[in-house]
Amino acid sequence: ADMLTTIAAASYTIAALAHLVLAILLLTSWRGRLHGIVLPVASLLSVAWAAILAYQATSNSAFSLLSDVLEILRNAGWSVFLIILLGLRQPGNNPASQARPAMLIIGAIYIGCVVAAVYSHADLGHASPNDFTSNIVGSLAMAILGMILVEQLYRNTPVKQRWGIKFACLGIGGAFAYDFYMYSDALLLKHVNPEIWAARGIINALIVPLIAVSAARNPHWSVGITVSRRILFYSAALFGAAAYLLAMAAAGYYLRFFGGSWGTV
Repeated sequence: ADMLTTIAAASYTIAALAHLVLAILLLTSWRGRLHGIVLPVASLLSVAWAAILAYQATSNSAFSLLSDVLEILRNAGWSVFLIILLGLRQPGNNPASQARPAMLIIGAIYIGCVVAAVYSHADLGHASPNDFTSNIVGSLAMAILGMILVEQLYRNTPVKQRWGIKFACLGIGGAFAYDFYMYSDALLLKHVNPEIWAARGIINALIVPLIAVSAARNPHWSVGITVSRRILFYSAALFGAAAYLLAMAAAGYYLRFFGGSWGTV
């Protein structure tokens, strides 16, 4: 376990440093546009998130309210960046009727996650398994939401402009997809797999060059989505996530019957 602790600490430290470099690069080239500040803020939230996890890995302490809240903030940072690129926040730009319900749902999911996090840490005297489950469900919801936003951004960007955002979509989408994989596994097995958790830092460090490439190709993040006027909302990400979770649940159901050494397989 000591070796895994060292790997996890190194993994999240690398992620923190990579995002710090990204934030510095973005801030030094900031041109005073809204997208220009949201992206480094998302990167800095990722720095704080990865740094606290690296610290907790070295001190072998359990997840704290601080690390949970920072993870929510980091997810929110990247989601806000995607929302701004999608233009969902401008009621005049898209039909408000389409944008507003989406924003309300997203807001509700994030508020729910904060409430679940605070509640699960409030009385450590009798932390119940339900607290763990509600936290994991919240984390899954944020991951699925992130994947949907990435997909919507990519789908609604005119084909000619996709080269400018392709790598950022791959990177941010990859980070959310990895979280989805980790937390769906945790939901099935009732604990977070320490190896998948330890590797997450490296995955988050690897997405940084992808985002940097998109930032260099498209410094103003003018994606031209405004052209389409209507956001096409049909989501392969949502359908895929639902199918995956159903398959996992079915697998979990059968594993209870077989149990024993078959369970791990």
